[in-house]
Amino acid sequence: MSLPYYSNATTWGGVQPIDAWVEHPFEDQNDLVTKEYKIKCNCRNSKYVVPNYSDTMADAATAKLNELPFAADANAYFLGDDNFSSGEADTTTFTRTFGAVPQVRNLSEKSFTYTFPEKRRWWYNRSAQTIINFLGNWTKPIPTHSIRNALNITTAAKYTYTYYYRTDKGLGLKPSTLFTINQNGLTSGSYAYSGTTYYPYVAASTNCGYVSNRTTAGVSWPGTNPTRSSYETYVSRGTYLMAESIIRHYKGNLFYRRDIQVKAK
Repeated sequence: MSLPYYSNATTWGGVQPIDAWVEHPFEDQNDLVTKEYKIKCNCRNSKYVVPNYSDTMADAATAKLNELPFAADANAYFLGDDNFSSGEADTTTFTRTFGAVPQVRNLSEKSFTYTFPEKRRWWYNRSAQTIINFLGNWTKPIPTHSIRNALNITTAAKYTYTYYYRTDKGLGLKPSTLFTINQNGLTSGSYAYSGTTYYPYVAASTNCGYVSNRTTAGVSWPGTNPTRSSYETYVSRGTYLMAESIIRHYKGNLFYRRDIQVKAK
């Protein structure tokens, strides 16, 4: 008995579907909307042809198949061929996958280790030595009173996956802006004490790791952005902070951004 390929040259002159099914890649996360078309194919090695990642399942010719085993779907992009195996008479069997851009997924039952900021209060008293020490170290974060040390804990987190179709290898995608605390600068004004004039200079800095309020009681201090008061409002309101954001390749020309958010503590 001859092999089907040689018996029916028209049918087997290209990539022939021999089985097909639909999979939901995120079914374990209760996402039954996102789906992938799986097509088991067979062809002679010399007739193997692969679509571009920009090709869709709009029709059999674009999908590089003899025929479509599903209804045409112009939103389903080629995602790749895999599960190759060699057969008799110089033939190959493999699985061809098409899929649309997945919907946004939000996963709330996750955890993440994050360092929440130290809370500081700037202080001084009217003793001469304390004020002189303060002014002499104006560019340093002293004297301080730590209300709470930085808190490094593993806490509940919200993971958000947002998917994109890109033809630039994802290079045009940018991560979300992370939550940061900036030290405000102070570069003007003066303070006279015991016959000496002090000129403040506090350099502005980013991601300083602590929150403090601005104070103008006797000796000015510029505080942070957000201030400690604002941050404590975040805590009371359960505001989410952007803790991490990354761009990753998914399949074919599909990429995703994963954002991890934690509630302020």
